[in-house]
Amino acid sequence: MMNLQIALLVIGIVIIAIIAVSALDRDRLTRSFRRLHFSSNGAGGLLNRREPVVQVDTPSPIADPRFLKAEATVPADLPADSDIDPVSDALADIEEVANQPLNLNPGFDPPGTGPEAVRPGERQMSPIEAIDFVVHLPGPGPVRRRAALSVYKQNEYKLDYPRQLYGQRYQTNFWSTLQYDSDVTQYSDLKLAIQLVDARGPIGETELNTFAQVGLKLADALHRPSKFSITFEQAIERGRELTAFCDEHDVIAGVNVVTEAHTPFKGRALLAAMEHEGMTLEAKNIFYKRDNGRLLYCLSNLYKPGNFDPEMWDSFRTPGLTLFMSVPSVAEPTEAFDHMVDTARSVARFLDGQLLDQDRRPLTDKGITAIRAQIHGIDVKMRAFGIAPGSEAALRLFATDL
Repeated sequence: MMNLQIALLVIGIVIIAIIAVSALDRDRLTRSFRRLHFSSNGAGGLLNRREPVVQVDTPSPIADPRFLKAEATVPADLPADSDIDPVSDALADIEEVANQPLNLNPGFDPPGTGPEAVRPGERQMSPIEAIDFVVHLPGPGPVRRRAALSVYKQNEYKLDYPRQLYGQRYQTNFWSTLQYDSDVTQYSDLKLAIQLVDARGPIGETELNTFAQVGLKLADALHRPSKFSITFEQAIERGRELTAFCDEHDVIAGVNVVTEAHTPFKGRALLAAMEHEGMTLEAKNIFYKRDNGRLLYCLSNLYKPGNFDPEMWDSFRTPGLTLFMSVPSVAEPTEAFDHMVDTARSVARFLDGQLLDQDRRPLTDKGITAIRAQIHGIDVKMRAFGIAPGSEAALRLFATDL
C-alpha cells in the first residue's frame, strides 16, 4: 500500500510541474508577441517597421555569344583585299522572290511568250549543289506546272528540311521555282532539291530516304527518269561539313551607342537620327539599312525587348542602342562594317552618345581594326570553302529571320 501511495504522489508532482512549465511558456510567448506587435507599430520600439520591397525590373542588355570581340588578335597572314574575288552584282536580295508579278491572263499565252518568258530583272532560281541534295528529272518536256506541283504537294508534308521544286521553263532555258510561277507555266526539266543542313544540324539518313522516295514518286507520275546528284554517303558527309562551316562562321559584328550623360536617348531624337542616316523601321520594329534592296545592317534597342514601338516615340527612352550585321549574310562584309561604324559615329554625334564594344568598354580605333580583321578573315575562309558572303547559298545557310 505504501509503495502505491508513493507512486501516485510522484505522478502528481510530475503532472503539476508540466502544467506549470506550459503556463510559463505561454506567458513568455504572449509577452514576446505583444513586444513584437508594439515594436512594429510604435515609434520607439526596438524593431522598426520595414517598408515593402519593390522589385524594379531593370532591363538587361541584349547579349549574343556570336558577336565579334574588339580585343581579338589581328591575324598577320591574311591575304590582301585585292586577292579576293568580288561577289557578282547579279546576286539580288532574297526578298525579290516574294515580289514576282502574277500572271493576270492565265491559259492564253503560248509557251515562251507568257508566264515562261523571262521578265526584265528576273533572276534564275535553281538548286545549289554545294548545299543541296538534288534529284534531277530530265526530259524533252513540256510538263505543266499543275501536274508536277500537285504530285509534289501530296508528298511534301513528309519532309522536314528546307526543300524546293525547280523547273526549266519550256523554250526559254530559264530556271525558276514552281512555287511562284503561273499555273500554266510549262517546263522541259525539273529538279527537286533538299538542303543538307539547317538550324537543327546536318540531314540524316531517314530524311534522305524519305526525300528520295518523294523524288521517285514524282518521276513515276511524270514518266521521267531520275538521277541523284551525289550518293547518300556523300550527302551525309557534306551535311556534316556544312554544319561545321556554319558553326565557325555564324558571327555578328556589332557596335553599341550609349549615352554619355545620365540622360537617356529620347524617342523623337532617335527617330530624327534614323531619318538622317536613311534607316527605316521594318520587320520586328527595328531599323534597317539597305543598299539597292540588300540588307547591310540593323539598329535596335540595346536593352530588352530590343525593338521599338512606333506609337510611343514621345515617351520612349533608352540608355543605349546597338548596330549589328550578320557577317556571312552580307556581300563585301568589310565594306558593310566600315559603313556601319560610320553610321554609329554619326548617330553618337547626333544623340550626344559614345561608342562601346560588346564588353561595354570604349570602342577604340584599335578595337575597330581588330573586328574588321576578323571579318576579313571570315570573308577569305568562306570564299575558300566555295560559299561567298552574301551569296544565295550564304543567305540560305545563315538565315537571320530579319
